[in-house]
Amino acid sequence: MLARLALTLRWLLFLLFFALGLWMVAVNATPVRLNLVFWVIPGINAGLALVLAFAAGSLMGILVGLNIYTRTRLRTQLWWLKREVERLRQQNLSGSK
Repeated sequence: MLARLALTLRWLLFLLFFALGLWMVAVNATPVRLNLVFWVIPGINAGLALVLAFAAGSLMGILVGLNIYTRTRLRTQLWWLKREVERLRQQNLSGSK
């Protein structure tokens, strides 16, 4: 029941952000000139540029977050495995005497 509610809330949040993005594109219809480092876009909708920048930033944030999560998980696993190896070495040394 709680998982279903969480899923519904995620979808509602997604739809809210999607609607806000569409609203930003519609309200900011003024064409702007984007000067990227090696590329110039002469006339793009300001709202569309804003939504694309938000989407690119969100994607980069998700990728960085996943990288940090994976590295932390692997380091924790490595720490546990080293601890287990040390415990087994101590057990082996005490058992061989």
